Amino acid sequence: LGALISCVALVLAWIENEIFYNNHNNSEIINHVLRGIVTCSCLFSNYFIFQHYKLQLEIMKSRKLIFQGTSMIKSSLFSKYFIESVFNWIHCPPFLDVKFSKEEFGIHFDLSLDAYLSVVMLGRLYIFLRLFDHYTFWTGERAIRVCKINGFLPDSKFAIKAYLKYKSLIVLALSLGFSILLFG
Repeated sequence: LGALISCVALVLAWIENEIFYNNHNNSEIINHVLRGIVTCSCLFSNYFIFQHYKLQLEIMKSRKLIFQGTSMIKSSLFSKYFIESVFNWIHCPPFLDVKFSKEEFGIHFDLSLDAYLSVVMLGRLYIFLRLFDHYTFWTGERAIRVCKINGFLPDSKFAIKAYLKYKSLIVLALSLGFSILLFG
């Protein structure tokens, strides 16, 4: 649900940015409404991010990887939660219209803060790595037991490396297609 909310916010931010750009970097009511919806989605996404890390903490406690009395703030998860939460709040808030004028090679152009932040918001697609981390064979219970014997815990990086070894053409094709869509 958090991934869905994050993606909807990303799409709404891009629609708002296109409306803003087509109106010569001047905002209308629809821009402020869409920005307000994106702001609300950030609030809901942060709730789900907190719940995710709270569940991760409980899982670590149940696997006896950390002490039972460890709180979120004292755990190693807090810094990850804080960075992810701050990154999730990056968006253009309602009623904030800032333009940057530049001139390069004799061409004058205006870019808005809205355009910059919309590009940075693409980083929210990291959430799919987290989904990959939870729903893959390489991070399942059997993999956890085998990796624990070898002295590490499986995560999304481990799963991607395993898929690259065993299904390299599929992973490379998907990565290429995804990067073409993302950067195109």
